[in-house]
Amino acid sequence: MLQIAVCDDDSRMVSIYERAVREGLKQCGCTGTIKLYEDGRNLLCDITDDGFYFDLLLLDIEMPGVTGMELAERIRPFLPDVKIIFVTS
Repeated sequence: MLQIAVCDDDSRMVSIYERAVREGLKQCGCTGTIKLYEDGRNLLCDITDDGFYFDLLLLDIEMPGVTGMELAERIRPFLPDVKIIFVTS
């Protein structure tokens, strides 16, 4: 089962990406759980402090506080094999 996180500061885009991921999982016959974030700092905390594991991250490039690029850089030491897709609306 794949562990996937979607992070975008725009809740409307989070819903759109979630639907796209669910459809992709369905089309390939895969199972997975999707955790949704609207603040990159919460995602970062879940990974660095609480030990959450993800196989795939969809990160918005431009977010207030911490950008998707900065998030990826800070997450990589904790999840060296995670696949990251940068998204933007």
